Amino acid sequence: MAEVATSLRRDIGRWGLVALGISGVVGSGWLYAPFEAAKQAGSASLIAWIIGAALMLIMGFCLAEIACAFPVSGSSAQVATATHGRGMSLVNMWLLYFAYVATPAIEATSIVTYSAVYLPWMIVGKEANLSLAGQGVTILLVGFFTVLNFFGVRWFIRINSWITWWKLAIPIGVAIALLCTRFESKNFTSSGIDRDPITLQNLLGALSSGGIIFTLCGFRIIADLAAESRNPGKDIPFAFLVATLFSVVLYLVVQIAFIGALDVSSISQGWSQLQLSQDNAPFIAILMIAGLPLLAKVLYVDAIISPGGSCLAYVASTGRIGYAAAQQSFAPKIFLALTKSGVPIVSLLVCWGVSAIIVLTYPKWDQLAKLNTAAYFLSVITVPVSVAVIRRLDPTGHRPFRLPGGIVMCAVAFATNVLIVYWSGIWSFAPLMGILAVIMLIAVITPRIRGTAPIITNWRPLRWLIPTIITLLVIGVFGNKDFGGSGWLPGSLDSAIIGVLSIGLFILAIHSTRPAKEVQSELAVLRAVANKSN
Repeated sequence: MAEVATSLRRDIGRWGLVALGISGVVGSGWLYAPFEAAKQAGSASLIAWIIGAALMLIMGFCLAEIACAFPVSGSSAQVATATHGRGMSLVNMWLLYFAYVATPAIEATSIVTYSAVYLPWMIVGKEANLSLAGQGVTILLVGFFTVLNFFGVRWFIRINSWITWWKLAIPIGVAIALLCTRFESKNFTSSGIDRDPITLQNLLGALSSGGIIFTLCGFRIIADLAAESRNPGKDIPFAFLVATLFSVVLYLVVQIAFIGALDVSSISQGWSQLQLSQDNAPFIAILMIAGLPLLAKVLYVDAIISPGGSCLAYVASTGRIGYAAAQQSFAPKIFLALTKSGVPIVSLLVCWGVSAIIVLTYPKWDQLAKLNTAAYFLSVITVPVSVAVIRRLDPTGHRPFRLPGGIVMCAVAFATNVLIVYWSGIWSFAPLMGILAVIMLIAVITPRIRGTAPIITNWRPLRWLIPTIITLLVIGVFGNKDFGGSGWLPGSLDSAIIGVLSIGLFILAIHSTRPAKEVQSELAVLRAVANKSN
């Protein structure tokens, strides 16, 4: 039995957080997102990267305000408990867990899919789905990174910093090599080759189906490890800003290099028909086009190390979410077991098991990416709501960092979250709605069967969640075909409707809180816990 420690250790400094954020962003996304984004928006994908970074930074600063004020494990979920009760925390906690536990599966799937260049038996069909053998290898990879996490966060940060340098060097080196070797400037013009018109729908497609949002939201790991930050009040906002700005510049350069290196014949029918000789390994294919076979072999090594670093990071983060769930009695108390080095060992092992189930259910990278995006942004819809609520009900509370723009920016962040969930596609978010229903049903029925006290005593603060779900489902059914709808709502009318309705939903959400005195009392408890761990 692992020795039970009393608290997580504050071992992470400012640049350690920055390295974590960059490591989370520069994972498998750089190996696929430039290709998928180009298919959706062509040269306009550069605009989509900038839009995506702006949206992520707004959300990042919302997370930063909460994490700085309450630097505890799972801060956003625990603050949601304070503002909207245990019902909201239950829903958010497990959706967040589902999003995070899918990420190691995504990164390991990327490694195996790229490996199919030399080991073709690991994928099947034109869609490059994992074969049964490929799924087995992917599960073993997640297990390997789980074991590495047993050595503790201090060792993990040291190793991750070295991996981060490698992860940066390869995409930068590939981009420079492509820019110096093969660059077709006419690929960026709106005439001739670029036959597809640039529309808002193209940009939205690049953000969602193109994997831009999934790639850039990797910075979220910074907030997850707030309880292990040495100086969260100053270091967390700094890490969010530096990691996001650095990452978007990197991806813009990589996207430019990718588009410029494309052969004319591959886009002669328009960007939407873009095809490469190896769609399962787009950058290896593009390096072969540019006549750089040696660099292609180096890239193959990076296709293992780069996603591997992200897999290592997200296994650690998922384990800590399970730890936070147990702290709130949403998971068995055994999840609180820590090794002598402060690692939540049981939670990590459960993470491995759940990841294995996900790998067996979803055999393709883009399917996992969309599902992950929908789960994560659905789970953090309450973050900007909580920021607005604590500003209204606890105006004098200590907050080392404040989101610029106040309540208006909170409303923008909320609408952005709802839209991102919608853009992930109805076949991604609809199953999550079923998960929400199951979670709530279990929370109601289980105590009655056992004859114990209810897990949730007040469901009223969740009343705004029902119209939010209905809005997503109804617009999802009748919305644009690009997002899985019937196409009854033309163009971007579906997104416009959701954007407008989100303002009303946000107002309802910030007024559907627990009584003010209860909120203030719970926030005081969280501050006490955070101060005790300092």
